[in-house]
Amino acid sequence: MEQAALQHPYPMIRHSNGRLAYGGDQSAAQNKTMRRCGCGVVGGADLLLYLHRWRAGCRTEVFSDTDGPAIPQEQYDPLIEELRRRYFPILYPFGKDGVTLAMGMNRYFRKYGIRLRARWNAGKRSLWTNMERMLREDIPVILSIGPNFPLFWQKHRLTMYRHTTDGYRPANATNSHFLMVTGMEGKWLRVSSWGQEYYIDRDEYCEYVRKHSCWLFSNILSVKSI
Repeated sequence: MEQAALQHPYPMIRHSNGRLAYGGDQSAAQNKTMRRCGCGVVGGADLLLYLHRWRAGCRTEVFSDTDGPAIPQEQYDPLIEELRRRYFPILYPFGKDGVTLAMGMNRYFRKYGIRLRARWNAGKRSLWTNMERMLREDIPVILSIGPNFPLFWQKHRLTMYRHTTDGYRPANATNSHFLMVTGMEGKWLRVSSWGQEYYIDRDEYCEYVRKHSCWLFSNILSVKSI
């Protein structure tokens, strides 16, 4: 796999304590539902925010007041609530699924005349080529780490790593979660999750899907020009 990455700075969110988050952080949301299962909404919001800032033809009134270097959390919260209400509703306590995430994204694109279309499930064979294509076209990628399936009650998780001077070190683990891919570096995917920069091992992701989940739930939101 060749290297591919977004061409512009990823959106930063400034928390009330001054900490800068690498993209949205659902755990910092004021709404309890968002904190528990708002990762799909945050992913959709960050994707649209990045397009608004950096892609021609994608600027909209929704993000008209977000052009500073970092968005205060107090401004980001009502923004994601508006997007949740209009485009990305949540089924509590399950959150969002990829199909309805794509439907909401396409409603947004059509409303504002944006010449893009979204589709969930790029397919097992074309997932990585679609991801690389999107990054080269400067489009962030929403990736799902699906639930344990069909044994939903099991607790297998995918490890997420920090990149340090000593290499890649385990730092977190998750499942049933949407996150944002911002770069591909060999087998490593650079991602934004909970406002942090992590790395995922592509081989470990494939192994997790094969053993503990399935490719319908663990996949990407493929976005293409029309």
